[in-house]
Amino acid sequence: MAAFLIMAAAAALLAGAYIFVLFSRALETAGMERKKKRRVISLILTLAVFACVYLFAGYAVMAIYEVFLASALLEILNIFLKRTGSSGRREKWGKIYKSGVLTLIIACAVLIYGYINVENTVVTEYSLSTDKAIPEGHMKVALVADLHAGTTFIQKEFEERCRQIQAQDPDILLLAGDIFDEGTPEPLMRSVTEALGGIDTKYGSYYVFGNHDNGVTGNNRNFNDSEITKEMTENRITVLDDKVVDVADGVALAGRKDSSFDMYRGKRKSVRELTGGVDGKDYLIVMDHQPKDLEQNAKEGADMLVSGHTHGGQLWPLGLIGSVFKFNEMTYGHENIGGMDCIVTSGIGVWGAPFRTERHSEIVVINIKQNK
Repeated sequence: MAAFLIMAAAAALLAGAYIFVLFSRALETAGMERKKKRRVISLILTLAVFACVYLFAGYAVMAIYEVFLASALLEILNIFLKRTGSSGRREKWGKIYKSGVLTLIIACAVLIYGYINVENTVVTEYSLSTDKAIPEGHMKVALVADLHAGTTFIQKEFEERCRQIQAQDPDILLLAGDIFDEGTPEPLMRSVTEALGGIDTKYGSYYVFGNHDNGVTGNNRNFNDSEITKEMTENRITVLDDKVVDVADGVALAGRKDSSFDMYRGKRKSVRELTGGVDGKDYLIVMDHQPKDLEQNAKEGADMLVSGHTHGGQLWPLGLIGSVFKFNEMTYGHENIGGMDCIVTSGIGVWGAPFRTERHSEIVVINIKQNK
């Protein structure tokens, strides 16, 4: 924790210094010649930015992120443009570049796109096959994760998403965590759960806690895990907290306690402890909010693992960076690991503020067919 706080403080200082430079450069371009005056005003504006971060949290952070990203891209572009073209063109470009106007235009355009994109929920389908016997030779799984109720959709919009899920006619609904988060109001928690419970499936609906809706990342809400479990149960949604259930003849489902519990609330069961009693002939689905222990799950005989958590990056290019540096064992999509199909969804919603500039908001439909 101490190392994290030190890194966060260092990042804040660097960000503050860069913001100060941007303001100072813009003021100089606008004609403010007195250096001392520029510095004082730039400092005041920089402090105002940090105040906005404190007051508006996710919205301000994402706006600053896009400004930084646009500014970084223009810094790279400036390296090339200031060495090419006529002196007149270089001078005009220099004024535009230093004024910060183009940075703001790009950042605003990206934020508008991100706001529109987050509301555009698509249905992403995967087709899998198995040699194991499953009911009627096929099963349709609907996967939903990372709603973060209260950040993305108002109640009517979410009810429309539930109708969208129902239109897929799923045999089973898997809710892979972070349906709620630390800022979800209690009435919304209840109404969202009721809406999800109203989705009709052949084999039921199942839920695992994520790192946000179990409250370990901070909690500004007036309900706890037990109340979520109670509400889910009353709405015919089975909560799997390190539990395994038989969902159909020949199909088992394991729901893992989120890995964040390891840090805050004691250890979760190992993959072997959780799934050791499952008949090897059963088609075993593992639901884990964070895509972890993938190879271990495959070794223990899991046929499919589903996760969320990553949001597919949410803000470009975080997903790309995450995939390269393996911040998570998977970032998005479908991979086969040791004979196990792993599917990570970008989520039906987002966290922090309703902006998404990488991937899309989605409902995942997985069609599993038995090989003949």
